[in-house]
Amino acid sequence: MAAPHEVYNRLLGAEKAQSTVEFAAKHLRHYSPLVRTWAGRRLKDMNDAAAHAALLEAVNHPDARVRRAAFDAISGYDNWGRPFKRTIEKPGRWGKDGALAAVSSVCSLINRSKPYS
Repeated sequence: MAAPHEVYNRLLGAEKAQSTVEFAAKHLRHYSPLVRTWAGRRLKDMNDAAAHAALLEAVNHPDARVRRAAFDAISGYDNWGRPFKRTIEKPGRWGKDGALAAVSSVCSLINRSKPYS
C-alpha cells in the first residue's frame, strides 16, 4: 500500500479528479485510519452510483474499522475533529458511535443511488 501522503494527494489533493471508485474503495482497507476516512469521504463526494454502492458494501465489511470509515463518510461525521481517547478506552462503543452518526444519512444515500425514472 502507498504511504498516506501519496494516497491523500490522489483522494482529496491535487490529483483527486483522477481517482477512481476502485482506488478509493481499495483504500477503505488501508492500514491508516486517516486514509480510510479520506477514502470514504472521496467515495461520498463522487456522487456516483458505483461509489455509493462501494460505501454500502463497506458498511457490511467484517472489519469494524472499514465499517466505521463508511459510516463516517455517509454521515459526514469527522471523528478526527475531536479527541478520540474515549473511543479507544471503550472499543465496543467505537463502531456504534459511527453507526449512530450515519443512521440519518443512509436513506438519502440509497435514494441518491437509485436511477430516476
